[in-house]
Amino acid sequence: MDRTYEDLVSRANAVEGPRTLNVMNRSVYFPKTCGRILDTSFHDLCMKPLGAIDYLALCEEFDIIVLRDVPRMSLEQRSEARRFITMIDTFYDHKIQLICSAESKPEELFAIGNLSEWDRHHKRILIGDLDIEKGSEDEKASLFTGEEELFAFDRVRSRLTEMKSEEYWNEKEMYKTSGNRTIKVSKRYGQSS
Repeated sequence: MDRTYEDLVSRANAVEGPRTLNVMNRSVYFPKTCGRILDTSFHDLCMKPLGAIDYLALCEEFDIIVLRDVPRMSLEQRSEARRFITMIDTFYDHKIQLICSAESKPEELFAIGNLSEWDRHHKRILIGDLDIEKGSEDEKASLFTGEEELFAFDRVRSRLTEMKSEEYWNEKEMYKTSGNRTIKVSKRYGQSS
């Protein structure tokens, strides 16, 4: 991953350094950027309180995102998994070129698992607040079972697989002017001209 990032930076002809994005009167800091390239981690994008608006801001600011250390997830990491799903959906819709290191292949990133203790507690409170009877059909709603996340996991698996394809990378050919030089980035992570 380091070599890939360094190769991208050498082609970018831009200043490497930290950048702070202002999103909805909040500052989101990224220590490692270069031009329209971001090098970051799962922790920084999915374990912090970020949402769709933050991921949209990333799409406006960057064309290539190097994402490190994506773990395998289950319903026990529901919040992080939801952020990851939202992030990948946003990147996919905006044709972000994603270079990713993960604990496993896209088809193995999500395990069904069980709800975390916090989610089980939250589910019990919500069921109580809504006065839902134990064993009723309402208790089996996707809101409580994680069914929505499982469906979204399947979609993200498919998108991640597509995002690493040559066709996806060729769809977005970037022509960026940096100083007096125009850089064309296409295919895997760069052929400059």
